[in-house]
Amino acid sequence: MMKKKICTIFVDFNYRKHGVGSLLLEESIKFLETTKPLITFSEDKLSMFAKIIEKYDWQLTEIVNSVYNDGVKEYCFNGQLTNKDYSQELLIILKELKKVAMEKLESTDTLNKISKK
Repeated sequence: MMKKKICTIFVDFNYRKHGVGSLLLEESIKFLETTKPLITFSEDKLSMFAKIIEKYDWQLTEIVNSVYNDGVKEYCFNGQLTNKDYSQELLIILKELKKVAMEKLESTDTLNKISKK
């Protein structure tokens, strides 16, 4: 059985923001016959893929340190690179992200109320 994992997609800097990466990803998804492949993003690249992660509703399933690069976290979606159960750690991270998001929303709401006065 073939593992349904996308290992690497790279687009030269000169061709970014032209849909090339999205096209490569779409073709990879067709080839693998799944919209939920195991895919990882390093912490420094995660924000570049936020729209794609949301579009396909990929689920964060694991965060691993120093897998490909020393000291760099890999965020795994739709599967795991290891056999460890990360559910508790992920819940803690998700709660913290929710807290930060709520704080930002509250400060934005307060700012909007002040600016309307």
